Amino acid sequence: MVGRERSYLKGLIMLTQDQRQSLDVPVIKRPLWLHLDDNAPRTKSGFSAFYNKEKKKILGIVPDGAQYLSHLEAIDTIELILKELDESTETSLHLLKGGTLLYAHFKIKKEMDITPDETEEAFILSPEIILHNGFDGFTGAGMEFGISINDMHCRIQSLPQREMAAFYPISNVKSHIQAFLGGGMDKICNHIISLQDIDQWNTDEVVDFCKKILSNKDLKDIYEVVNASSRNWNIFIFLLEKIEKKRGYRAKREAEIALSKIFKLKWSMSYR
Repeated sequence: MVGRERSYLKGLIMLTQDQRQSLDVPVIKRPLWLHLDDNAPRTKSGFSAFYNKEKKKILGIVPDGAQYLSHLEAIDTIELILKELDESTETSLHLLKGGTLLYAHFKIKKEMDITPDETEEAFILSPEIILHNGFDGFTGAGMEFGISINDMHCRIQSLPQREMAAFYPISNVKSHIQAFLGGGMDKICNHIISLQDIDQWNTDEVVDFCKKILSNKDLKDIYEVVNASSRNWNIFIFLLEKIEKKRGYRAKREAEIALSKIFKLKWSMSYR
């Protein structure tokens, strides 16, 4: 790897008791029945509902037989794997829709110094494992990968996407994490470092990104950045900084995914 690695003492930093309590959403799975005629017995519909006992509210509907995990079970799966791999982490949680959706970021304590030679400000890159889980009927237990640069976040495209979403069997999860933290992370780090030397970039893609994701003022600012320097690195960092200031986790997430496509931040088990 081209970057300069910074090491940590081993020792996992797992969820605090308060964090674990916040994930204890009182959800049960109830079968849905069909009752079409008063004179006919009810029959199973083939679907079940996730039901919040405290709020007395249906959160989502899934086919019978669909596998699901509670938020705590999903978290414990990742923590157990990281413990087996002896990886140190810092964990941040994002609960959406009243606890229906969970996004947990496991920031791996492996840092790479990717600071350009002529830059005074240090740029430190760290890999992230991003767990998602939900009871809305659409978001099951799955994984994404990402990076943080000076605590600014960006997603990594998974090719094909279904590879990263596969949470069963659990052995799949461990093999994906091992591969990403190994050769996969090397390739991504080298690709980001290469942005420091490349001057070509797709004007239409970046401008279209700004129009959809950023404000009109940001769109004006990007032209100033381009006029000052056409280097991909400067534009990439500028956009990361703008995304970090956006309000709301989901808005940031969408922007991070769009940015990863523009700068071709991608990885797959197939290409490790």
